[in-house]
Amino acid sequence: MQSLADSISTAFDSVTTANARSLVFQFYVSWMRVLSSNAFGIVGSSLVNNALVRGETTVLTPIDAFEFVNETEQVIKLEYDRFIQEPLGGISFGIMNVTLDNTDKRFTPEFNSTIGTAILPNRPAKMAIGFNVQGVNKSVIVFKGLSNTIRENKSNRTVRFSGFDYVSYLNELDMDSSIYTDQRSDQIIEQLLIEAGLGSSQYQLDEGLNTIGFAWFKSGQKAGDRIRQICEAEEANFYQDENGVIRFENRRKYNLAPYNAVVWTINDDDMTSWEQDFNVKIINKCTVVGTPREAGDEAEIWKDGIVEGVAFKGELEVWAKFDTPVISINDLVADTDYKANTASDGTGTDITSSVSIAVDGFTETAKLTITNNASQKAYITFLRLVGTPAVETSQVAQEYSDDVSISKYEEKVLMIENDFIDDDTFAYYLARTIVRKYKDPLKRIKIRVRGIPRLQLKDKVNVYDRDLSEYKNYRVMRIQGIMALGGFEQILILREVTDNESDSWAIVGTTTVGETQEVVGI
Repeated sequence: MQSLADSISTAFDSVTTANARSLVFQFYVSWMRVLSSNAFGIVGSSLVNNALVRGETTVLTPIDAFEFVNETEQVIKLEYDRFIQEPLGGISFGIMNVTLDNTDKRFTPEFNSTIGTAILPNRPAKMAIGFNVQGVNKSVIVFKGLSNTIRENKSNRTVRFSGFDYVSYLNELDMDSSIYTDQRSDQIIEQLLIEAGLGSSQYQLDEGLNTIGFAWFKSGQKAGDRIRQICEAEEANFYQDENGVIRFENRRKYNLAPYNAVVWTINDDDMTSWEQDFNVKIINKCTVVGTPREAGDEAEIWKDGIVEGVAFKGELEVWAKFDTPVISINDLVADTDYKANTASDGTGTDITSSVSIAVDGFTETAKLTITNNASQKAYITFLRLVGTPAVETSQVAQEYSDDVSISKYEEKVLMIENDFIDDDTFAYYLARTIVRKYKDPLKRIKIRVRGIPRLQLKDKVNVYDRDLSEYKNYRVMRIQGIMALGGFEQILILREVTDNESDSWAIVGTTTVGETQEVVGI
C-alpha cells in the first residue's frame, strides 16, 4: 500500500500499535475540476451536467490528474467504508462521508465566489490517515473517488457530503449489446473497462478461472451488472482499492504467497469491542443452475412480416429485431433473401436486380437500408435475414449440501442462476465451496479497534479469541474507518480462515484440482 508521504515502514507500524500516537490526516478536493499541469497526458475526461463523460482520447481521467485544494484544516470528521461482497463475490463500492467546518463560510455559495460556486456533485476527492513517525507526518491513502451533493448546515456552520469511488460510475453506465466467445472472465472485463473509458494504468486484473464459452449482454444492460454476473460465476471480486486502481481478483489469489501470510496481529488490548457478526447469512445448501448458449447452425433469423414500399430513386430503413442473440449475419442474396416487384401483391414486373440492401448487424437487431434504383416505386415482397444464432444448450444444474449444518440451523438455501456457468463440474465445485464457507455462522466476527491505516480488504490477520484464549486467523471482509475529535477507529468484519478457504475447484478446460467427488446433476 502506498503512502502520501513515503512507503510504509517498520517505524510506521510501530507507531500504529503504540500506546500514545500522534494522529495526522489529509483531505483534498478538486472543487473546480481543473486538470493539473503535471498530469501525465491523459486529458480525456470532463464532467458535464454532473456526469462523467469521455473525451477525445476516450480515457477517463484518473483522480490524481486533477488539481486539488487541501481542505485538511477544515476537517471535523472523515469516514470511509469498503467491503467485499459475500458469498458470491461480485462488485463492491468504496464510500466516504466527510464533515467540514464552515464557520468562515468558505463553502457557502452566496458568500464565496470561488469554491462556493463549485460545490456540486462529482468533485474528485481523496483522503489519507496516518501518524507522526519520528517527527515526520506520514499518511496512508484510504479513499479516492467522487463526491455527492454537498449539504450545508447553516446553524452548525458545517458542510457534509458523501462520495463513491469509480466503481459506482461503472455500475450506472449503460452499454450496447455485445457477445464474447471462448474468453476468460478477466478478458471480457478488460474489454468492458476499455469500452467504459478506462486506461490500462487504471486497472489490475487477475487471470480469470472461468472460460466462458458464450457471453451475451443485452443492450442497455449496465457495465456493473455485466461485471457482477461475470464475477459471481466464479466467486471473484471486483472493486477499487485505496489508491484508485480498479481490481479483479480471482478466488484463489489469497491462497498463494504473499497473500496467504498474516500481515497484522490484533491483540486483546487492541480491541474495544468484540462480538459475533449477526448479519452473517447461513448457507448449508447451494444450487447452481445455468442455461448457457453456443453457436447454432446457420438459419433464418428474421423475416419481414409486411410488404415494404420504396419510392422511385428512394431509400428506406427497416429494423429487424431477433428473438435470440445473433453471432453473425450473412450478406443478402438477391432472389434468395429478398425480392422486389412493381406491384405490392407480388405481380407486375420483377425489379429485384434494381434494388440493393445494406445491412448493419448487431447482436439483437439489424438495420437494413433498402435502395431503389428502378424508375418506379418498388415493393419488397419478400425479405429475410440468414445468420448464425446463439442457441441455448442443455441446462447446467448442480447442488451441494451439508447435513450437519441443516440439522442445526434448518435448511438455508442459496440459488445461483448464472448462464456464464457452462460446465457441470465447475458448477458443482462452486456450490461446494460456498456451502463449506457459510454453513457455520460462528466463523465471522465484528470488532472495533484503534485504527490500523495499512489494513486492506482480504488481508489475513491474527486475532486474539477471548473465549479460547488463543489466536485465530481471519480475512478482512469490511473496513469502516472513523476519524473524529483526534481519534481514529475502525470497525472490522472478519471471516475466519479455515481449511475450506483453500478448497481448489476446477478451472474449466483443465484437470480438476482437489479431492475427487462424484458430480451429480439435479
